[in-house]
Amino acid sequence: SLNRALALTALLGDACEMSAQADLAERALSLGPPRGCCEDPEQSLEDQLKRIAERHIRAHGELGLSISVYRFGREVASIVAGMHRSAEDADEWVPVEPGTLFMGYSVAKGVSATAAMTAVDRGELEYSDSVAQHWQGFGGCNKDTMTVDDALSHRGGLPHLPPVLRLGFAYFRGGVDAVWSTGTNWVEGLRPKWLPGLKARYHAVSWSWIVGGLMTAVTGQHLAELVQDRVATPLSVTGNLFLGHLPRKVWSRVARLEEKRLRHQTPAAFWRRIVAFFESMVMTRVGNSAIWREICLPSSTIFATSSAMARMYGALANGGRLEDGSRLVKEETIRKVSSRTLSKRSLLSDDGAEESLLSCGFCPWVDKGLHGHSNILHHSGMGGSFAFADLRRGTGVAVMKNSYDAEILIQKGVPQLLALEVCRAVTGTYAVDGEDENSSPAGQQPDRSKR
Repeated sequence: SLNRALALTALLGDACEMSAQADLAERALSLGPPRGCCEDPEQSLEDQLKRIAERHIRAHGELGLSISVYRFGREVASIVAGMHRSAEDADEWVPVEPGTLFMGYSVAKGVSATAAMTAVDRGELEYSDSVAQHWQGFGGCNKDTMTVDDALSHRGGLPHLPPVLRLGFAYFRGGVDAVWSTGTNWVEGLRPKWLPGLKARYHAVSWSWIVGGLMTAVTGQHLAELVQDRVATPLSVTGNLFLGHLPRKVWSRVARLEEKRLRHQTPAAFWRRIVAFFESMVMTRVGNSAIWREICLPSSTIFATSSAMARMYGALANGGRLEDGSRLVKEETIRKVSSRTLSKRSLLSDDGAEESLLSCGFCPWVDKGLHGHSNILHHSGMGGSFAFADLRRGTGVAVMKNSYDAEILIQKGVPQLLALEVCRAVTGTYAVDGEDENSSPAGQQPDRSKR
C-alpha cells in the first residue's frame, strides 16, 4: 500500500506540474505569439520557424525564443515568440521583441573569433604566428611555441579551471578592470598540461584571457571595445551586440535566464538529473547577476539579439559582406579561415571520441549530421542558444532563448531537438547539391544564382 501511495503521489505531482507548465505555455503564447520581424521574408521558412517556436513553447519547456536567418547577405527570416522577465524586473513577464537581448554564454566565442579574424584581415596577425611573438608576457612556462591557431582552437594545453575566489576578490577590490588584469596574469603563469598542438580539449573559461590578452597585445584595445569597433559598428548592430561591459541603459532589454523544468529535458539517470537541477540553478543565477553584465569574459559574456548574431554570421557566410554593402572582412580572409578549418590538421579530442578541427576560434567540433558537411563556422553556448555560418549555403543562423537546457543532460553526438528542427528547416529551404564536404573544395563560396 505504501508503494501505491508513493506512485499515486508521483502521478499527482506530474499532473500538477504538467498543468502548471501548460498554463505557463499558454501565457507565453498569449503574451508573445510567434510573429515575423523580417521586412522581406522567405515566407515558407519564416512560417516553419513560427511553428517550431510554438511547438517548443507548448511541449518542450521553452518560454522565449528569437530566431533569425540570413542568406547571401540578406535577412530572409526573423521571428520572435514567447515571453521573458527583464534583468531589471524579475516580477513582470513581457513579450519577446526583436530588440530583446539574450545572454548566450559560449556563443560569445564565435564573436571573439570574428574580432580576431579582423586582425588577420588587417595584417596585424597571422594564425601561424606564435602567441608570444605578440604578447611577451605569455611566453614563459613552456608556452613559447604555442601558435595563435593552437590557442584559438583549444589545443594550447591550458584547459585549467579559473581561480574563482581570486577573481571574485579582485572584483570587490578593484572592479571589472581588476578582474581582467587578474585573469591575464593568471594565464601568463599557467604551464600547459600537454605540448601545445598535440591534442585538443575544450578551454571553457581560460580561453577568455588567452584570446583577450592576445588581442589587446595586437591591437591595443580591450576585446569588448574591439567587438564594438570592428564587428558591431560595421554591421550597424551597435545597440544589439555586446561582449560584456553591458551599458546600464540597456539592462532592461536583457532577458533573464529561466530554469527549464527537468521533465522537458533529455531523459537521463537519476544522478544526472540531480546534477542538472543544481547546474541550472547555478548557471541561471550567474548569468542573471549584475556582475556578469559588468565584466567581460570573451568566452562567455555575450548579450545579443538573434538578428545581430545572424547578421554577423550572415556576413561571414557571404564572403565577409552583406547585401547592403556592410563589410566585415575581405573575401580572401574568409577563404583563408575556411581552408584552415577544413584542413587535414584535425586531431582527436583529449577523450579520443571526437575529431577536433583547426577552428580559428570557432568551435572545433562540428556535427556533420546536423549540417550535412563540415564547412561551418559556429559556436553554441551553455543553456542552448547557438549561431553559425554555413559557408556552402551562404546562410547565417542564430537561435537565442531564455529557458536553460542543462549541459549535463546533453548526449554527446545527439543534437538538441530545437537545433535539429531549425537546421532542417533551413537546409530544406536552401538545399545544396551533395552534402559530402569532400565534394566542395575548402573555401568555395556558395552559388548565388540558386536563390
